[in-house]
Amino acid sequence: MERSGHLEIIWRLLVKVGDMVRYKQNEFLSDHIHKKFFGVIIEVSSLRYKDDKNVRVKWNTTYSSILWHEQRTLEVISESR
Repeated sequence: MERSGHLEIIWRLLVKVGDMVRYKQNEFLSDHIHKKFFGVIIEVSSLRYKDDKNVRVKWNTTYSSILWHEQRTLEVISESR
């Protein structure tokens, strides 16, 4: 478990505009939401709370939602490098 925490911190430092993300799976999120929705990071806030940044994500919803999220609630599924 310690190792995954370490990897998560590294991910937080490397996330950038253009990365494709989805919600991290957790007990409050249905499988349907986890598998169906993905988005692209369009902005990374310079403001932080501890090690967590806020990122602005454009989601693949009917209404093309653009929302702010805490980075720790998302996982990268494709990096733009």
